[in-house]
Amino acid sequence: MVAQHSATRLNFALSDELTGEVLQDSIVNRKLKTMERLNIEIEELAYEDRGMLREEVSKTIRAGDDAYDIVLTAMSDGINTLTQQNCFLDLTTVPHLTLDSSLWNASMAKHMRIDGKQFFTTGVTSISYLYTPQTTLFNKDIAEDNGLPDLYSMVLEGRWTIDNMKSLMNGIALDLNGDGKMTPQDDRYSFIVEGTYGNALYMAAGFQCVYPDDAGNWALHIADQNSVDFIDSCAVIFNDPFSVYIDENAVDQVLYDSIFTEGRTLFMSGTIRHATSFREMESNFGVLPIPVVNEGDPYLTSCNTWLPSGIGVPVTETNLERTGLIMETMAAYSYEEILPAIMEKTLGKTARDEESYQIMMMMYENTAFDFNTIMDFGGTSALLRGSVIGARESFTSSYAKIEKSSNKILEKFIESCRAGG
Repeated sequence: MVAQHSATRLNFALSDELTGEVLQDSIVNRKLKTMERLNIEIEELAYEDRGMLREEVSKTIRAGDDAYDIVLTAMSDGINTLTQQNCFLDLTTVPHLTLDSSLWNASMAKHMRIDGKQFFTTGVTSISYLYTPQTTLFNKDIAEDNGLPDLYSMVLEGRWTIDNMKSLMNGIALDLNGDGKMTPQDDRYSFIVEGTYGNALYMAAGFQCVYPDDAGNWALHIADQNSVDFIDSCAVIFNDPFSVYIDENAVDQVLYDSIFTEGRTLFMSGTIRHATSFREMESNFGVLPIPVVNEGDPYLTSCNTWLPSGIGVPVTETNLERTGLIMETMAAYSYEEILPAIMEKTLGKTARDEESYQIMMMMYENTAFDFNTIMDFGGTSALLRGSVIGARESFTSSYAKIEKSSNKILEKFIESCRAGG
């Protein structure tokens, strides 16, 4: 198995030793139990750099070399490219895989199949998958000091909407150093936001960027009127440089995170991985889902596609019976060993209160991925996310320039998938 893996983007154990650390031991136990049950040896090839992994895997598979059984890497910078290069086989042809079970992500089976073929998936086998849910983090001290209502109750009562979030942002931002301008190094914001939050808001509102019609013809749908209206309404909220700091492409992650850890923003867009890295933060913080459009709408948890959670099987794999058995067994032991370790220990230590823990558990019940967020046909996903958070101007005219070419790219991809696998 080859995977993107590092200390901050786990997919393997940090060593093969049992250390007494709960998560480390759960990962080691998964490997030991799988090897013992199937009487096999598991070789783990780790790459810290997803670009290097992508290039090496592509070169190896396209050369016809059966070097890997399983590939595990980021969907938005690896799985997407490798899929477009026809490097993966149709997972529905792999024996033993229960792609519609709780061991694998349900939205993959629902939204990523082309004429019944599915070329990649994710689930508990990827440790990084469990850190991908996108969240709205908030500073509890700022909320309390400004007399805001109980945000947890808003969530649990179904009132955590985009409009209500907007109203909570009013009057929070401050020019702390009094120089007449807002700077991320010194001042306080209502919200700090990265581009992927735009994708998350769009999905949480119930939109899918790309899907087929009844005749099986796939097309992009982000220029539909309801979609455009939603994009424009969100852009109004975030396109306020006094209140909102935007780092669309995560150019300076250290600065971005420091604004939150130093207690200089009410809200922050982030992932569960972000939340677990803030355990030592002095200010109290909480975790909320992505807000919905209407009160009572179900919360849909968009997952970050840049963390290494995507799983594919190379077309060069010759023993599918064996590979499918390994994948399903690893998934089962991941569910048994790793999932409880992360839920009870990692997230339990992260949550500052019972409500945050409850909400994080709730977020895992409805995790989802969007095809175009992964594939970014013709740059349409990048345009969409930037437009939703107010970082791009004139979405409609910008999209009109690339709509035809992007749909052609999509059409070519669909044809290639139909022929492959």
